[in-house]
Amino acid sequence: MDFKKTLLILFLFVGLNTFAQNRLEFNQVITIDTLFEATGSYIYTDTYIVPNNQVAKVVLAKITNNSYGYGNIWINGVQWSASDGNNISIDRPLWLKAGDTIVCGGRKYNSNNITYFVHINIIEFNIVTD
Repeated sequence: MDFKKTLLILFLFVGLNTFAQNRLEFNQVITIDTLFEATGSYIYTDTYIVPNNQVAKVVLAKITNNSYGYGNIWINGVQWSASDGNNISIDRPLWLKAGDTIVCGGRKYNSNNITYFVHINIIEFNIVTD
């Protein structure tokens, strides 16, 4: 093998190792189950923030609302809302990076109190750098 080919292979090997991606390592499963009643204006019950050096995969987020008012989940400020006895389910995986947030809450809009149930399944992964 001549010198140019050896040098090319060496640079490719070093370059590919330098730009290798990180690995994900399973950390834990988190389940948020909240049954709550809103008797006033907005009530916020659960907040989840993806920890540093981790990513999270939301595999299911579901709101069951059995009354008149709103049950909400905000994921990075995007609102999913179940109102007036309707239910909503997010059943596609959502990947979240460190610092991203999930907030649960709701409100009533008439004299009746509302009751709703929020269920969220999250899988956390550590980001492992080699």
